[in-house]
Amino acid sequence: YRLDQLTATERTWLEQDLERAAEAQRQLLPDRYMHIAGWEISYHYQTFGAVGGDYCDVMPTRAGESEVLLALGDASGKGIAASLMMARLHAIFHSLGSSRLPVQELIERVNRILCQHAAWSSYATLVCVRATSEGDIEVCNAGHCSPLVVGQDGIAPIESGGFPLGMFPEAPCSMIRKRLAKGDTLLLYTDGLSEARD
Repeated sequence: YRLDQLTATERTWLEQDLERAAEAQRQLLPDRYMHIAGWEISYHYQTFGAVGGDYCDVMPTRAGESEVLLALGDASGKGIAASLMMARLHAIFHSLGSSRLPVQELIERVNRILCQHAAWSSYATLVCVRATSEGDIEVCNAGHCSPLVVGQDGIAPIESGGFPLGMFPEAPCSMIRKRLAKGDTLLLYTDGLSEARD
């Protein structure tokens, strides 16, 4: 489609569709500020256009007040196609997230589902963290930016690796366990932060 060939009415419909898509995407995001399992959780989400492909989720687990599941990812591409992948990740995580699987197995299952149903050119990087009220964390990283722990001793990355989701159905994913001290900060971010300029 070429925008200059659309009628004024067609352009209005397109703008309204984008506004509805942006609102639908905003409704998939968790509350901006939460206290769960002893953690203070907040985030900033800003798309480049009307919709975007960054995935951000916070899910209490069946363990109730003692732990929380965090997921942050970035779908390949931009715009509507990436936002649809973000919506798929949201649906898959909410269907599997309460199953109490170790994060490594959770990520591997999400990957297999995406590989079965994804277009060949779509994939997503993602980091998933299960955090307990005692400060224990399990981190599984599927090709995403390394999380950072900010504490009294400085800033340290949590280096773990794996392939992005949706590329290889049997791709392994490693998991790292750490204990954070009270007052430490865990920073998850996308390349929207690391590649920002000016």
